[in-house]
Order: sequence, then C-alpha cells, then structure tokens
Amino acid sequence: MTSNILFTNSSCQISGAEKSLLDLLSELKRLSSYKYDFYVACPSDGPFPNKLVELSQEYDPVPFFRLRRRYSIFYWFVYLGQIAVITFLLLLIIQKKRIKLIHANSTNALIQSIVAAKIARIPIIWHVRDHIRGTFVEKYLEKKVDFMIAISGTVVKNITRNQNIRVIYNGISIPTKSNDRVLNKGEEFALNSILMIAQLVPWKRHDLLIDAIAILRKKYPNLKLTIIGEDLFNDHPDYRVFLKDKIQVAGLHHQVKLLGYQKNTAPFIDGCLLLVHPAENEPLGRVVIEAMARGKLVLAANSGGIPEYLEDGINGFLFRSGDVSDLAQKMDAILENPHNELVRKQAQKTAREYFDPVLQSRKVADVYDVLLGKRDAMIPGYRDAVIH
Repeated sequence: MTSNILFTNSSCQISGAEKSLLDLLSELKRLSSYKYDFYVACPSDGPFPNKLVELSQEYDPVPFFRLRRRYSIFYWFVYLGQIAVITFLLLLIIQKKRIKLIHANSTNALIQSIVAAKIARIPIIWHVRDHIRGTFVEKYLEKKVDFMIAISGTVVKNITRNQNIRVIYNGISIPTKSNDRVLNKGEEFALNSILMIAQLVPWKRHDLLIDAIAILRKKYPNLKLTIIGEDLFNDHPDYRVFLKDKIQVAGLHHQVKLLGYQKNTAPFIDGCLLLVHPAENEPLGRVVIEAMARGKLVLAANSGGIPEYLEDGINGFLFRSGDVSDLAQKMDAILENPHNELVRKQAQKTAREYFDPVLQSRKVADVYDVLLGKRDAMIPGYRDAVIH
C-alpha cells in the first residue's frame, strides 16, 4: 500500500530550491511510485505551479508568503493570521489526501507547515537549503522537526543535534548539450565570455566580478562578462541600479551585459569561456555544479558549501572570498590556459558522481522509509555524509 507525501513550497517563482525540488520529484516518482504518491502545496499563478502542471504533477494552491523581518506588532499579527489560514488549508489537504508525511522544501515553508503537521500528528522534514545561524526560531524548529535534510555540511554547522539529520546533496539533472539552433542576441554576446548566473542580490557579489573585469581590461581588451539573473523576490530593488551605475562609471558598458532572468541557461553555459561564482558563503552552488557537469571551467569563492566538492586546481578553481585582487589573478591565470582538459574532465566526473539525481533521490527515499516505518535501519549523522 502506498503512502502519501506532501511537499510544501512557499514560492511561486523558480529559484535553485524549486529546480532541485522538480528534479527530486521527477526521480522519486520514477524510483518509489510503488511505495509513495507525491503531492505539492504551493502558491498559485507563477512559474513554479505552471511547471508542475507541465510535468503532470498535481498541486494544491495554498497562499504561502515570503516571511520578511518586520519589527511592528501589526505585521506579526498579520503573519499569525496568514499562518492560521495556511494551517487550516493544509489540514484539509492532509485529511482529504490522507497525507502521512510533510516535506518542507525550505525554512520558510517549514515555518508555515509545522503547526499543521503537529496538529495532524504526522512527521515533518525540514529541507535545509540556507545557512542555519542558531537563531531562537531555528533552534526551536530544530527541536520540533522529525528529520533534517541539509544540502551541504556548511549550512548546518551551527546545529546541536546529530540524530535524524543527514547531508544529501541536490541531485542535478543535466540536459543534453545545446543544439545548433540560431542563437539570440544575448547568447551571441555570451559566446566565449566570462559568465555569471545568480540572483541579483548583494551577497552574490556581482560587484566584485565587475571590478575584476575592470582590472583585467587592459590586458584583455576584448574580454566580455555576461550576467544572468534577476531579483526574483524583489528583496533588493536598488541593487540592479547600483550594478548598472558601476558598469557605466567603470566604462564597461560595451563589455558587461546584464541579461536578466533566462529560462534556459544551458546555451549560455555551453558557450561561455569560464563561469565565475563570487558569492560569499553560497550554501551549495547549483549553477557551479551544472557548469562542472557540462565540462566547463569554474572559478568560485572559497567559502560556503562549494569547497566541499570543488578542489582548487583539480576540478575547478577557488579564490579568496571577497578578495578582488585574488579573483583577478586567478581569472588571469585561467585565461592564459583556457583549454585545461584535465580539470574539465575531473569537473564532469565530480558532478556526475556526487550529484547524480538517482543516487540522491534514493537517499531521500531512505529517509521516508525510516520515518514511515518501512524499514528499521537508522540513518547516519550528517558528519559522515560530506564528500570531504
């Protein structure tokens, strides 16, 4: 007899968390259809629910919202009222579809799902995709959830528990290489350019890469930088203006292009010379793995979860986080030898071995098996699950 599992996702946009959930769902349905049926609760009207419909995945519209830090008592009353409505709707879904387990796809989703899980007396999983900083709320959630799945070792380094927690890297499906269709203007510009793909938020450090391009401009006058990404949640509305001003002041408007959100980034990755990811304390770095799997050279900051799988000079390159001089020097060294086949091949091997969607989905299914009593084996603590 199958057991029903409900994924809760608090966003209608498609960021890295949603891409990972779509990959996970696809593999779980293929691997575990004889044991589990999967449902999704998420906001309606947006790219993510539209993608679910495209993939024939059933979902229930629930008005999850993005929690923001508000210090007004009025806002906290509004939040509590919204969570009460969400809890009621989730309880209806749990009852109607006989849900046996909730899998919250983010901290935000967990906060808005945990009350329903506790009232219904069913287990709930916290998929930890961002850094745990040890706040009061996080410590409380850590005690109340039944299991934690972390996307890297670094995101849970501040936790105190070592039971019912496991690092399971995102399984990443790699599309086949781009075909020979006619390129659009953005893709043409990106050919043989430096590429950065990241949301337009300050901690991704686009500004650092723009400064590095300015340093290298004299030696490489034809060097181009393509930046793909948008502020999907409108958290930093002034950041794009800041970057555009920075590009203009540096006189780089012919060399640096902000292309915004692109639905299909594969042609840009396939055509680029080097992918650079200067983000500080990136939890995992999905785009880094995608580029590695496609045999591209990658240069990233030596912070966060990326150093868990990227070894400097072996399967990619690292620079000192926040150090523009070191970034420029590393870029210069790579540009001197852009056809480093040994590093490219090792990058592909790492990405395909450790981020294989089938392997990672089986690990998630193991968690379901234990929580729902389909097996008795205990799941090891997270400290044994990290690559290095």
